[in-house]
Amino acid sequence: MRFLRSGRPSLDLAWTVRFRNVWPTELLVDTGALHDWLQETYSNVVFEDSLDFSELLDRIRPLREALYGLVMATTRGDSWLEDDLLLVNDAARGSRFVHALDLMTMRPVRAATAEQVLAELAVDAIDVLNADRTRLKNCQGPLCALPFLDESRGATRRWCATQRCGNRVNTKAYRDRSRREKQSASDAGSSEITGPVSPTTAS
Repeated sequence: MRFLRSGRPSLDLAWTVRFRNVWPTELLVDTGALHDWLQETYSNVVFEDSLDFSELLDRIRPLREALYGLVMATTRGDSWLEDDLLLVNDAARGSRFVHALDLMTMRPVRAATAEQVLAELAVDAIDVLNADRTRLKNCQGPLCALPFLDESRGATRRWCATQRCGNRVNTKAYRDRSRREKQSASDAGSSEITGPVSPTTAS
């Protein structure tokens, strides 16, 4: 399975429910899907056998909905809900991934518990929400509206992903323009063939 990438893990988590505005589709359908998502999101992390993916699946979905609620409230200019704040802040207090050095090299980053994964995601969400709020936006693609953090230099990003919604919109605009040009050419050709209409002479 290929998951969408926003550039921030917490927003990537929010993106694991697709098409929220029209037909919400859960992507973290089971522990296998969650494992795949984590491996793609944190490709440099070793997830230990002790990590209980069933527990994590049960806890990561409420965290996802809380951070999504905070993000969407921010983009709308609304106040944050206290329950969402409490859930994210509580997760952020947990132990995070284990980083360590050997004598010459860095050891692989490791995660052994659900608490560590949730803490990493919650801390990233807090960092996103503490950014310039004008840069937290919704995709302008049709039927999309996924949230993203615009980290471009001129804050000109419009799409969740250019290769996805950006290409769709640009392709549609090109096809619409081509259709109009063909219609205009067809109308002009028809006019030339018909020629001007002579006034009828009264009898």
